[in-house]
Amino acid sequence: MIELIRVVKKFGSLIAVNDLTLTVPAGQFFAVLGPNAAGKTTTLKILAGLMKPTSGIARVGGFDVQTHPLEARRRMAFVPDFPFLYDKLTPWEFLRFTGQRKGSDYTLQPGALRQQAH
Repeated sequence: MIELIRVVKKFGSLIAVNDLTLTVPAGQFFAVLGPNAAGKTTTLKILAGLMKPTSGIARVGGFDVQTHPLEARRRMAFVPDFPFLYDKLTPWEFLRFTGQRKGSDYTLQPGALRQQAH
């Protein structure tokens, strides 16, 4: 589960994220859409623990990203804006690489993942 509770992020007088509350239940996919400078990347960086909110709470899997960052990070993956390996790896290779860095056992092949989803 992902939870954002009254999250605010300010850069000086600029309010990048303004009182955002959001809950995404476990097992759900979601997308963050909006125009440039809407606060999408800032919000994701807060969830990933790469940026501290000015105020509010961000949780991943029930763990506060500020007080229990390692537990929160173990339950998510963050793909940065500037890909460093995309041009060298296939999407499946990149997924497996990212998972292995987090200690996951990616023994499935690309087709097996699709079969397990049904």
